[in-house]
Amino acid sequence: MEQKNKGGAAVVEELPSSFTSQAGLLVDTSSTKWKLAITGKGRTVDLTWLHELSHESELRFAIMEGLIHISEVQAAKSVCTKVFALREVFDKESMSIDEFKHLWIGLKEPVKKTLRGFLNTCVNTLQNQTLKPYLFEVENYQYKNEFSALHSTKGRLSDYELDSILENLRHYCNQIPDSPINDLEYFSTQARSELRFISIRKIVAYRLMAQIARRPAQIAMLKWRDILPVGHSFSDGHQPPIYMGVDHLHIRSFKVKQGGAESTFRAYPEKWSIPVTPEFSKILLKYRMLFENGLRLAIKKSGSKITEDGIQRVLINCPLIPDVELFLADWADKDIVKELHNANTQAFHVGEQTISSAARVYGKGSSDRQDFVVGTNNRLRHTWLCNAALSEKPLGEIAKITNVTTVAARKYLQLGLKERQFIDEHYAANALLRKAFEPKPFVENDDIAIENELGEAVGVEKESNCNTCDHKLRMVRPIPCYGCVSFRPLLEADHHAELEKAQAKRDFIIEYSGQTSTNDGSIKRLDKAIRYIRATIEICDEMKNRKYPLGDSNACN
Repeated sequence: MEQKNKGGAAVVEELPSSFTSQAGLLVDTSSTKWKLAITGKGRTVDLTWLHELSHESELRFAIMEGLIHISEVQAAKSVCTKVFALREVFDKESMSIDEFKHLWIGLKEPVKKTLRGFLNTCVNTLQNQTLKPYLFEVENYQYKNEFSALHSTKGRLSDYELDSILENLRHYCNQIPDSPINDLEYFSTQARSELRFISIRKIVAYRLMAQIARRPAQIAMLKWRDILPVGHSFSDGHQPPIYMGVDHLHIRSFKVKQGGAESTFRAYPEKWSIPVTPEFSKILLKYRMLFENGLRLAIKKSGSKITEDGIQRVLINCPLIPDVELFLADWADKDIVKELHNANTQAFHVGEQTISSAARVYGKGSSDRQDFVVGTNNRLRHTWLCNAALSEKPLGEIAKITNVTTVAARKYLQLGLKERQFIDEHYAANALLRKAFEPKPFVENDDIAIENELGEAVGVEKESNCNTCDHKLRMVRPIPCYGCVSFRPLLEADHHAELEKAQAKRDFIIEYSGQTSTNDGSIKRLDKAIRYIRATIEICDEMKNRKYPLGDSNACN
């Protein structure tokens, strides 16, 4: 590519023959496909369309130069997004400003935002003159970021939706084996009739997403060295701890962005570790036992002579959510073992899309607003942050929940009164909620009755789910059962009595336990139960009124 210098002499500029991506991979510039990362969304970008343009095209040169720079400093998924946007417009060797302006009008807002950012980088950072006229036309463009925290299908989940998702997830977690599996095929293959490790790892991945409030990319980075008993530090030189008898674990997470830009793999640990509940600690320890046994089976099959200390060293550097190739690898290969001695190796890590896809299978729940709901990471994050804001938590505490900036967290504090009322309004007996809470007229032979303190049946349960319910540990049944997807209230039961008990318990806690804030966990649980009991009463009353209309003599029989 020739450009004129100030003296008028031609200066030949050439693109570098290769460059190093942000993930540390050497990339051949002349290749039609750039492999920018080992795992993750957009790890390989297809530039065939760009290479097909004339190599004498100044526009092609400018775009290639910009993409090389972006690939060196940004994550692969960001490069992929920019390539998609560029192909929407710059798909030929030259383009007039009028053509560009015409195409710009028809672009979607996210594409406009991406293009403007790319042009700005090329012109103001790389001093590219070819793209300057295009930037001039769009430099005043302002992306209008829609705050969708309360959107019915994109934003905050209702209490009923979240409870339903978590209840289903608890049921999935109960299917994690309690004892080691000694069949290597269990870890590397999938079966329709059996829940195998390929599915178990996704259940754990989604439980992590719901438990520690972190993004799929952050969960994909986690290794076993990032999960320790509370009291153990995350020093790189620590000895593998003893997990027997451990009740509480904490997790170290890594930032995916630092200073506004994407960070490299596991480069920046978060300042504070994340403690997890005793219940989830037990699940992680069961999963660790399962994982370790699978690794030992794979090592044994390979004929490797790795020592016990060597196995533990490999284990702590294995990804928490692995690619199943880990169990098919030749562990007699010293290069593989050496790679797993590196604390920051990307070997056998899955991409964030694997973590995200877990929500579509294990994040489904019932809804009071639509047929069903999927608790994607974005919706979970909106839910946590909205709920924290509505509980009037301080800004710093809200930001810490998902490790966002205070600027991002402040948006949730700015929810208007009308929006707060929309969130707080009582559950009306709409068609979907009525279906979810649909009472049963009587207890059938196969039903398992849930009784109150007087031995009177108030509803029926699903045995497979209810035997291991965590809520029974915090409140006496049947109060915590109302609103659960595994509970069906009885039409003629005395639900008013349960409402009075729940309200009395709430009043007692506030009056005699010194709790003055309604944000206390026990009060919040009772408030939720009270809302569900009231909804049940309303629905039962509607059904009884239809069954025994006013003036019907049968109503008095």
